[in-house]
Amino acid sequence: MGRYACLAIVLAGLGACMDQPPITVDHSALDLPRGAGTDLTVMQDGQLFPLDELVWLVDDESIVTVGRSSDGSHLRVSSVGEGATSVHLGSHGQVVDVFTHVSPPAFVQLWVEPSAITTSIGQVVAMHATAIDTTSTIRDVTDLTDWEVMDTGVATLDAHAVTGSHAGHTMLQVVLVGRTSDVPITVY
Repeated sequence: MGRYACLAIVLAGLGACMDQPPITVDHSALDLPRGAGTDLTVMQDGQLFPLDELVWLVDDESIVTVGRSSDGSHLRVSSVGEGATSVHLGSHGQVVDVFTHVSPPAFVQLWVEPSAITTSIGQVVAMHATAIDTTSTIRDVTDLTDWEVMDTGVATLDAHAVTGSHAGHTMLQVVLVGRTSDVPITVY
């Protein structure tokens, strides 16, 4: 195809853009943990843009995939691999790019066992922490968590084991990357 024919196609595409109000997306960039997803809202003139008139392309589908949300009104971006890529959304000669970064899986829930401790003075209770991440993987995170007894006069903590010190009540707080679990402790 000649240079002028290519220019004519580009100008025709620009003309199509000028006749249409701009399409917008509620996120210009996404940062997702692997295994997570989010919905994108595509708008034009303050209204949801009809997805039947929208095309999308992902530079690297080993990092993210795009499809319709469960209700069909939004685009669903799902992270499948770690890295960076761009999602390109287009309609009537307009293109909107959404840069997308996918990080390692994030923890979404934390469980501590036992979930409550009732013990006597001098008795040792071993503790265990389990978490589930955004890839639905259940992991032993006992050694990855931060453990703290709120009142060390009532109970002490040593190597993920609680020992009753004096009669009373306190709390064991377990933290894993922003997820917190509190375990009530009663020593009699």
